[in-house]
Amino acid sequence: MKAAARTSARTLPADTASSYADTATAAAVKAEMVAVLFRQFKPIVFGNLAVALIFTWMFWDRAERGVLVGWMGAVFLLTFVRVLVMVRYLRQPPPTAQALRWGWLSTAFSGLSGLLWGAISLMFLMTDHLEHIVLIGFVLAGMTGGSVATLSAFP
Repeated sequence: MKAAARTSARTLPADTASSYADTATAAAVKAEMVAVLFRQFKPIVFGNLAVALIFTWMFWDRAERGVLVGWMGAVFLLTFVRVLVMVRYLRQPPPTAQALRWGWLSTAFSGLSGLLWGAISLMFLMTDHLEHIVLIGFVLAGMTGGSVATLSAFP
């Protein structure tokens, strides 16, 4: 019985150390996933601004201009705030323990951006014009595809 107790006592610290190592490794992996997310953000900025401008230009004579300009302004404002967050992160990456917070902040901004882009189907979809339906479908599919390709580093 004493031998079994001694064996357990010897293996317990090793198991505990292994558990801490696994936790530290998992945290480091998550931190690197967040870092990849922020490093890949530049195409998102360009894509959001370019597609918003093109969409606004294409719908300029087809939609209510005040709503169109308001939507585009909201996309530009959100993108500007996201750029500020990205610059702050890239200038001084946070410690590993704070990386998840930054990842979830980026996720929240991505969600808001998705809501803005999804809103075009509610605000500008004119069902009697097939070209509007097709254009909005292409824009939403393209933005979704671009987002999946660049923002999937942080699950």
